Amino acid sequence: MAQIDDLVKRVRDSAASGTVVTKPAGEQTGYFDYRVLFLEEDQHFIAASYRRILGREVDEQGLAIYRQIMAHSGKLAVIIPLLFSDERRERFPHLQYSPMLNICRRILQLAKVLDKRGIKTGVGRLLKMLARYLERDFAIIRQIVVSNEIQCRKLRAEIQAAGGKRQAIYELKKQQAQLLAQGEWLAGKLSDLQSATLDRQLPPCQTQTVVSESMATQVEEAVLDRYYKAFEDANRGTLAEIRAKQEQYLPFLASLKASIAARHAVDIGCGRGEWLQLLAEQHLDAVGVDMNATMVAYCREQQLVAVQQDALQYLTLQADDSLALISGFHIIEHLPFVVLYGIVEQAARVLAKGGMVIFETPNPENVLVGSHTFYHDFSHRNPVTPSAISFLFRYHGFSDIHIERLNPYPEDAKVPGHDPLTERVNGHFCGPQDFAIIARK
Repeated sequence: MAQIDDLVKRVRDSAASGTVVTKPAGEQTGYFDYRVLFLEEDQHFIAASYRRILGREVDEQGLAIYRQIMAHSGKLAVIIPLLFSDERRERFPHLQYSPMLNICRRILQLAKVLDKRGIKTGVGRLLKMLARYLERDFAIIRQIVVSNEIQCRKLRAEIQAAGGKRQAIYELKKQQAQLLAQGEWLAGKLSDLQSATLDRQLPPCQTQTVVSESMATQVEEAVLDRYYKAFEDANRGTLAEIRAKQEQYLPFLASLKASIAARHAVDIGCGRGEWLQLLAEQHLDAVGVDMNATMVAYCREQQLVAVQQDALQYLTLQADDSLALISGFHIIEHLPFVVLYGIVEQAARVLAKGGMVIFETPNPENVLVGSHTFYHDFSHRNPVTPSAISFLFRYHGFSDIHIERLNPYPEDAKVPGHDPLTERVNGHFCGPQDFAIIARK
């Protein structure tokens, strides 16, 4: 009871004085993950290091000294002296840490001895490069966290200003839910990083490579969006050509409309909107979802409904049994399996009974497609086989699963002849270039 009273007193004293409450010497145990400090911005890094390692606020003298050290030798040169200081050993003697930090400490000690003898080692620059290598995974997360915090503050202000406008509040809360979902993803990503191998080391003889990667300028996303729009215009075919190919699915839409009352459809990776236009002509309320801002803007110019959003996040926000159709043309080959699995899982939830999925993708049964033309698109990950995608939908409870093989090479591309061997060669090399899975809930 006395220990509890003492703890309560220290918390109250801390709240009154604005100081940091720390555990008594020897009470702090566990593992010190130095990489978490890399989430801090440079201007807060030294203060955060003092709090996490020594359990107190930084003093003015220490702040001035370590600012000079960090500017010359990087963040590791701040962490190591604090971690191996007499103050830390006295306050938290049972704290555990990565063996790599002990190796860095010995390197620093050796460098000091050599410096006294007039031998310049360049250890400061090496530690700086190592710190950049270690914090590279956290840089993007830090940027997104800060961006999300700003957006959340804006959303809260807009919700308060909306007053009694229910529709405005609904839309703002929907955006806020999307941000929260992204925040949960970031938390999972950070957890994965913290549970990964603790002692990441620079590969031998690759110091220059690491420096080059850390200094490389990232291409703006908008630039890549414009490139991909130009790539589709040049390689996928004209709008009229794509429309003619997609009209092959109209009989499936006719059977869908005859068997289900729902009329809402979602097209994942809607691109230039050819399929959205066909769906509108079939009197289906269609929404296109695409991460490419250029594509979304183009669809809107054509008076089509399109949103720029992650497809899986969009589906998670839809109500159960609310959609008649979920489609995606040449999208599943771009997705990691965990995302594809999530999309199929959500499709099984949000489709109404009798609802339909249509997903078209390059056909790897065609040898030329699977070994060559598939890789024209730099954003393709891996081909998807008819057997694999059929099992995935069957696993999630879909029925009436049908594989439609489409778009073979023209006759003049085939090897002349009608003997069995020639027919087999033509089948493997000049057969359908695409296939679609069509399934019902």
